[in-house]
Amino acid sequence: MNLTEKKLPELGGSIVLYFPKEIPKAKITELFKSPIDMRIFDDEVEITYKELKKFYSWEVNDLLTSLFSLCDLDVLLNARTNMNAKILVDIVFYHYNDIYPALLFEGDNMEIIHKLHADISIDPY
Repeated sequence: MNLTEKKLPELGGSIVLYFPKEIPKAKITELFKSPIDMRIFDDEVEITYKELKKFYSWEVNDLLTSLFSLCDLDVLLNARTNMNAKILVDIVFYHYNDIYPALLFEGDNMEIIHKLHADISIDPY
């Protein structure tokens, strides 16, 4: 069985924002102009801005390209700059037959990550 006959890794990803608790919830909701699910913790408010599930590819970079295409980067920059939000790019992958995706972060995607000052989390399953 060659590499292309094996099952592709299943990827998922999301853009998660963490706001200081003192930022008014109404201001956060207003920024996104659509209903958002907030999780409120002792010291911060967490929202998942955009999410992709069941994305099949050999490269994480393909997932990032699709995920970032769903995002309004101006909204994310506004959240980071004016509301002190921390941004996390959360990546998960499920591998089969000991075949793993290439953990590439190339060109435009890397520029976006740098521009957002985003952290990256990668969880293999």
